[in-house]
Amino acid sequence: AGAKRKLCAFIVDADDADVVAYEPIWIDGTVQGFCSSGGYSHHAGKSIALGFLPTDRVATAPSVKIEILGKMRPARMLTSPLFDADGARMRG
Repeated sequence: AGAKRKLCAFIVDADDADVVAYEPIWIDGTVQGFCSSGGYSHHAGKSIALGFLPTDRVATAPSVKIEILGKMRPARMLTSPLFDADGARMRG
């Protein structure tokens, strides 16, 4: 039957606090998933979050809201790796 949830990466528009764990992911006004981890990426200069969403919602939810300390923060799903997407560093 396949997996019910898929791990997704997000860039979060966070001001003073980052995702830590278990923050809800909101899509269309309802909680559809939860964050597993997150933090500030010094390499990218952005707040990053990882979270699980229902498999059927992944393709239709490129933008979501993540609740951090009671505030809804817009987030955008990443579709490519944040670091070394073409593998150039690995080939060195």
